[in-house]
Amino acid sequence: MRILFYTPFNLRSRDTESLMEAFIKQKHEVFLLTQTEKGVYHEKCTSLGVKSHAYSVDKKFKFLFVLKHLIYLIKFSRNNKIEIIYAHLENASMIAVLAQYFIKARVISCRHVTEEPHLLKSNNYLSQIKLVNKLSKMIIVVSQQCKDFMINIEHVNPSKIKVINLAYNFSLYEPINPEKVNFININNNGSVLKFIMASRFIGNKKPFVALELIKKLKEEGLSVKMILLGAGPLEKEIKNWISLNHLENEISLPGYVDNVLDYFAASDIMLIPSVTESSSVVLKEAGLAKITAITCKKVGDAESYLNNENVFFVEKDNFIEEAKKIALECVSKPDKLKAMGENLNKKILERFSIENNIAHYNDINSHKKNTIEISPRIAFVSSHIHTSLQFEWYEEELNKQNIYNIHIIINTLENEVPLLHTELLKLGIKSYLLNYKNRLSLIKLFFAIRKILKENQINVVHTTLPYGNLIGQLAALSLGIKARLTTCENASWAFDYNSHKQKIIDKFTFWSSKKVVSVADTANDFLLNTWKINPSDLVQINHSLKFIEYESVTTERINKIKSDLNIKPEDFTIGMIARTEFWKGHQYAVEAMAEVVKLYPTIKLLICGSVGFDHQKLLDLISKYKLENNVKFIGFVNDTIAFLKTIKIQIHIPINKYVENCGISIIEGMAAKTPQLLTLSGYSFQSAKHLKNAYVVDYCNSKEVEKGIIYLYKNYDKALLLGEQAYKDALEQYTTKVKFNKHMNVYNEILNN
Repeated sequence: MRILFYTPFNLRSRDTESLMEAFIKQKHEVFLLTQTEKGVYHEKCTSLGVKSHAYSVDKKFKFLFVLKHLIYLIKFSRNNKIEIIYAHLENASMIAVLAQYFIKARVISCRHVTEEPHLLKSNNYLSQIKLVNKLSKMIIVVSQQCKDFMINIEHVNPSKIKVINLAYNFSLYEPINPEKVNFININNNGSVLKFIMASRFIGNKKPFVALELIKKLKEEGLSVKMILLGAGPLEKEIKNWISLNHLENEISLPGYVDNVLDYFAASDIMLIPSVTESSSVVLKEAGLAKITAITCKKVGDAESYLNNENVFFVEKDNFIEEAKKIALECVSKPDKLKAMGENLNKKILERFSIENNIAHYNDINSHKKNTIEISPRIAFVSSHIHTSLQFEWYEEELNKQNIYNIHIIINTLENEVPLLHTELLKLGIKSYLLNYKNRLSLIKLFFAIRKILKENQINVVHTTLPYGNLIGQLAALSLGIKARLTTCENASWAFDYNSHKQKIIDKFTFWSSKKVVSVADTANDFLLNTWKINPSDLVQINHSLKFIEYESVTTERINKIKSDLNIKPEDFTIGMIARTEFWKGHQYAVEAMAEVVKLYPTIKLLICGSVGFDHQKLLDLISKYKLENNVKFIGFVNDTIAFLKTIKIQIHIPINKYVENCGISIIEGMAAKTPQLLTLSGYSFQSAKHLKNAYVVDYCNSKEVEKGIIYLYKNYDKALLLGEQAYKDALEQYTTKVKFNKHMNVYNEILNN
């Protein structure tokens, strides 16, 4: 595809550079055309493989400026056979939306401001905004706050507006140079606090608020410095103010610099007194430099993903006094500032990486001209569920990417609230808990779910597990919701238990769903060959994990698990996470332990999970072999991540290839780097390799399980290497980023076809 970035500027723009680079890697042909002469922006883009062009016109006569740019853009698009134009900022967007009637290219306006045109009260600026809003077929904005403003204040049709976070390949920033940082700091020697502000020198960015703050802190007797980066119409006035207030030693103005991160890293706190932001770029750059910031409440999108662990939020009308108080408190707390900078860094890297946002652009690029994309509004409907980290983390990722989603849980637990419901509410995700009492209550549940779907204007219904599938799909059908899909958590369950009821539910679900999501290779086989699912209706999307959760388990959490489960230092503890169903293979683990403990009595097996149909059989088996001191069923464990970090080995040994549809505990063990003993079932079928990343045994074979436990116990150094390799393998298949991108492709395919 031939893609044009059309802009009015020629200075660095690392977010658009990141997109251009990503498109080129996808084999698109990318062009840049600016309304200004060539500059550093063109140089950087050309080095990425972009075909960079510039066309500059005198702005003296506005009508001729518009006309000449319009004619040039039309000719440029036709001559270069451009298929998509991303027009950034209003000057470019205005020309592009006028040109769209004379070219084949699809025009997409990209807006980077929220209320700025209204605050400036510029008739010309407001006219541009109004024209762009009216003529644009699609407008990309960089924050939900901007979209809300456009809908509520500018009365723009919501279907036109798509929220996509700014997206960066952060390596496009020059690495922080310690020598340059030290050089910058020469002039800051002796200062207690070092501030920095970077912005255009215009009224709405409030540079004089930052200047007044430095003046106030100096009057308090504090030794402070501030670097003021940028340029603009207020530059002369700013310099005069600094001189009149005798702050030349406290405030420096380097102007425009390319190595911004060096200046940020030489500072302690970024000041952002601006009253007009959509999604602050300098806040992201502060995060990259691992410094914190003082920024305004209710300005831009910062409050939607940050809190007081990352930055300081102050009232915009009381910025100076609140910031002064913060500065005075922070003088003696350098460790707090450092920790906040580290926390900000993690949030920025996670939310604004190109990898986590490129899927939105891929979907736009795949659509034909003038197709107005329908944004997904997703309802997950599930049942028979207590906790589900993969659901929790996936929905958290949807929230981060501004995808509207809710969860409806049909609660089959007696007198207990599912942990999933509690955790979703903590994340700010709407979760509806509907209690199942008996079969007659299914009718009541149907109408309740139908009402929830209507109230939330849901256009995608994604169901899973028995009653979630049955009632969720029925409610979606009754409302005429086109995008219906199911995730098949266990393809063979109805056959394993010879359940006629479950076969009917599954058959209806597969008939109703536009797409059936399979969660593993083995499930594909069963769905295609036994259920006869149409291959075009089947899509495989593995479950996913938030890997950072497995990399930051505190000693306190591990010690609590050891204390709660009475794990002694001399114990070699094996874990088995599996509800008590026969097909999970508990029998073979217990039989193996009967022989293992004769040789190694300090080896213990802890079985955790919910109670299943074969629970009593497990307890009887433990009693039969007199293993009460070495094998214990411990029930549900709240902190499974800490549990996996506590045990020495994890066992997961379902009885054949198909009974384990996926096996979340398998990939959890991989993420936790816990050595594993596995049969090839579910995710282990597609991921486990004997003595490469796991110890693999045959199905239903207690002798092999026994042999495997002893091998891993006696060669624990090698076992740890298996865990390390399993972690590396999991990163390629089971991250939330991969899952999110695949699901969004499926949702958009159903909605927009």
